[in-house]
Amino acid sequence: MRKLDWDSDFWGIDIFHLDVNENSEFELPNKKNFIVQSLCEISDVSSINMLERRGFSFKESKITLQKNKFDEVVMNNSDFQNLSKENLEPCENIYFELFGGNSRFDIFSKEKVNEFYYLWMINSIAGKMDDACIGYFSSNELSGFVTYRIRESEVEIGLLGVLPDFQGQGISQLLLNYVDEVAIKNNIQTVVISTQGTNINAVNAYIKNGYRIHSINHWYYYIKGAVK
Repeated sequence: MRKLDWDSDFWGIDIFHLDVNENSEFELPNKKNFIVQSLCEISDVSSINMLERRGFSFKESKITLQKNKFDEVVMNNSDFQNLSKENLEPCENIYFELFGGNSRFDIFSKEKVNEFYYLWMINSIAGKMDDACIGYFSSNELSGFVTYRIRESEVEIGLLGVLPDFQGQGISQLLLNYVDEVAIKNNIQTVVISTQGTNINAVNAYIKNGYRIHSINHWYYYIKGAVK
């Protein structure tokens, strides 16, 4: 079990991650307030049963999808650009609306969850969370964004969102196509994206785009004390 220092500082409560594959016998922290999180494969029934016996509760499912075949798409890349902090400031308060409804962080306040995703964007601009933060602009107005990191054998999408006034216009498809292009240019064969099991619309959209479900995992939480 290891403490997640950044998460603990940000959320204001000690947060630990338990890897059941490495540590099936563990002692819970001797603290008044804390959270222990653990991620289990859906087929790992023995670990799930063990966590439930120890007082952990199911929080949400994590669905990871992969795409391994990319079609050549003619795109207007002038509509895309690397985002700056100044680009994000006018829409600083929309992130809970975009992501909070399906987030495992809903045990925290809406304001804190919004701040978490906003910081994810800001840190990705600096290359600290993801490698890049790309915006899509409609008539010079930011309408959608995607963050991603390039690994040795895959491109992993972090956040993908379309601002409320621009939803239903196919912008998420354009953002996914942009990441496909990144993979092709870097001679990478796989793009990966994860979403919550309750976000059925996103799962269906990714499958329509050529993604296939690669794995399903369950988040389990043990929460003691007050959560801010």
